Amino acid sequence: MNSTQTLDGFIAFTEEDGLFEVLPSSAEISVGIIEANTGEEFLLPIYLKNAKNLTNFHSGISTDLSFNYTLMEPIGNTPSGNVDFGTQKATIRLNNLPVVPINNDSAIAMLQFKAKLGNAVSTDIEIGNTRTNKGFVVFTEKPGKFTLKNVCNSGGLRLFEPKPMVVFDINPVPSNNTIELTFTPLETGMHRISICDLLGNTLISTNFEFQKVETIVYQIYAKELNNGIYILRLEGPTTLRSQKFIWLK
Repeated sequence: MNSTQTLDGFIAFTEEDGLFEVLPSSAEISVGIIEANTGEEFLLPIYLKNAKNLTNFHSGISTDLSFNYTLMEPIGNTPSGNVDFGTQKATIRLNNLPVVPINNDSAIAMLQFKAKLGNAVSTDIEIGNTRTNKGFVVFTEKPGKFTLKNVCNSGGLRLFEPKPMVVFDINPVPSNNTIELTFTPLETGMHRISICDLLGNTLISTNFEFQKVETIVYQIYAKELNNGIYILRLEGPTTLRSQKFIWLK
């Protein structure tokens, strides 16, 4: 501060500089630890704790979650995200989470999932790339964990490993824009058969209900597919299988 004066007359001013300090903002964001039976729907909490100087100015919070997609299927309002079929990791982006907990348990989100019989009994749920829409906050990120309950250990642990085995006999027929599948479902009930690109985006999806476990031949109309490599996925009530194939017109 300097050059202080009055409009009329003369006053001798003593000038002292002030100080503006931006208080640092910080918080801990973490994922819940959950157990569920195969086929069971469950809620996964995202917690915000130990918040300091976090206000509505920051507008909202965005973060990434990654986990073993063979064990956890996003359902309801939970984003489906992208799947890396090489690592069998799914990553979902959560946007505009509130900066104030929605319940007394410090949760800022309750995400819907369904438990699947996959290639392991548990998966770490990593959280990362957390930031606010406005301003800057230092986040401490803590992962969570999901574990299947009541997994059968009789005669050895029974898990499903989707990667090394042949799931489908896939016969692309570009001349009539169809893909012919020969496969045997692992269980009865409603299944979703879908085709995804290598980034995990669903391009074609159809539902089919199996009344019994038997080998069937199924056709998918795939006129909209361009030449390339795709992933065929078969999702049942408790199982999820996938296999790559090449489509050349």
